[in-house]
Amino acid sequence: MSAATQSSEPRRYTQRREGPFWWGMFGGAIAWVMHLVGAYLLSEFGCESRVAAYSYLGIAAVTWSVIALSVAMVVAALGATLIAHRNRPPRDAEEPTPEFTGREYAAQMGVIANGAFTFVIVFESVPIFYYLQHC
Repeated sequence: MSAATQSSEPRRYTQRREGPFWWGMFGGAIAWVMHLVGAYLLSEFGCESRVAAYSYLGIAAVTWSVIALSVAMVVAALGATLIAHRNRPPRDAEEPTPEFTGREYAAQMGVIANGAFTFVIVFESVPIFYYLQHC
């Protein structure tokens, strides 16, 4: 092979990174568990500690911390949904029913599951803020 042949052919890497694939599969579930446990810990122990005495803009510091946790976990779950969406196979108009491989099926299920976990995190936060009024 000559030097001209080597430089004219671009190198193609077919190896996929596994981290984003697995985050696209389980990121929403991980974010939901972290939100569930974190919100419980922040609200339960925050109300019993001296943190409950502090407030900013009329909202208690405990509530601000739960808001920050909720926003961070919704962003994490949405990120997992978008990563799973990128791993899905492209839609082809000529082939209406493509046969999915295991990875493509897993990516499709990741989109559905992570979307559901994002929904759960958002609506799980609403009662938390109602009960934190009594803190």
